[in-house]
Amino acid sequence: MKQIGEREYNGQIIVRGGKYYGYPDGDQEASFMEREWLSDPSKALIFNQKLDDVTKVFIPPGMSMDGAKLIKVTKVVTIKKI
Repeated sequence: MKQIGEREYNGQIIVRGGKYYGYPDGDQEASFMEREWLSDPSKALIFNQKLDDVTKVFIPPGMSMDGAKLIKVTKVVTIKKI
């Protein structure tokens, strides 16, 4: 495969106790109701820079945001020709 481009953008992810808020196993096809704390930050949901409070996102029943905080990140997407 040959790299033909790269794209980068800034955002925020939610972290709590070394875990990152996202879909199970980074599954973008997961139900909107399915969210969990993940070990891999690359699978975390990325929110825009305007988010100022972790409680303003969808939180599934039984999940807590106690102790969670927003951290700023840059995501880089590499585009390859196959």
